[in-house]
Amino acid sequence: MKPNQNPEQIATYHIGHQLRACSWVFQTKSKINRFAGIGVAILECQNDISLADESMCISTHNFA
Repeated sequence: MKPNQNPEQIATYHIGHQLRACSWVFQTKSKINRFAGIGVAILECQNDISLADESMCISTHNFA
């Protein structure tokens, strides 16, 4: 983690670290594969209202 971060940046770092530990995959909007893992976080995704830091997709596959 970089020094001198604001509270939102610190929280984003910790959340990302925890999601990666749970096998989530982080991708850019130009290279989306919703089936790349149990969970997929799409970084800096534009929606109808504003730019979202991350959009998340949860797989509905049945894993055995």
